[in-house]
Amino acid sequence: FFAWLQEELIINVGPYYQRFYKTNEDIPVIVLSPERLHFLIYDKAFENSLCKRLQKLKDVFVFGCTTALRFSDLINLKPSNIEVIGNNTYVYVRSQKTQVYSRIYLPQYALDILHKYRRRKTTLFPPISGVNFNIAIKKIALLAGWTEEIIKTRNKRGQPITIYKDASTKQHFRFCDMVSSHTMRRTAITTMLRMGMNETNVRLISGHTAHSPSFYRYVFF
Repeated sequence: FFAWLQEELIINVGPYYQRFYKTNEDIPVIVLSPERLHFLIYDKAFENSLCKRLQKLKDVFVFGCTTALRFSDLINLKPSNIEVIGNNTYVYVRSQKTQVYSRIYLPQYALDILHKYRRRKTTLFPPISGVNFNIAIKKIALLAGWTEEIIKTRNKRGQPITIYKDASTKQHFRFCDMVSSHTMRRTAITTMLRMGMNETNVRLISGHTAHSPSFYRYVFF
């Protein structure tokens, strides 16, 4: 911007603009593999090893990895958002961010999760803040043993600089450290595309517009 003022509009802004630059972090796309998602869904021994609170939040996480909903939309789901058509059950919801309605098919394991919380009257899942949810799912991933190193970098003046979890010991981040609520949407979107779902339909479910460049930030193969 300052260079444009100086060079195009001939406005003297001095040399100070040359000291400004933009940094970009190269954050790996964290997506659960089909094997890891299957583990969270079906491994009862692991589920029973978790405390009751983490069991509940694992259910929320798995449901989010299935529906591609934003955390804010997911945690505010109500019984009225569940729709039965014939023999199939769907989540019918309007995105708080895009105001777009979508209908998302629920497989049997997702119905089993809902059945656990059928007595709730206001929201489908217990309330929790985004910060506490992220802390909890990182712990779940740690307990699952997902501790391989993830290299995280930041580009400074075009040069990649490694960002460490602990700079003093040069300890890298681990997979479990990088898991977040965004992992749910990325996992669900990637899974849908892997299963052959039309990209247009996936965009409708995820709430991305046809030309949204951010859509591909959620896709990993």
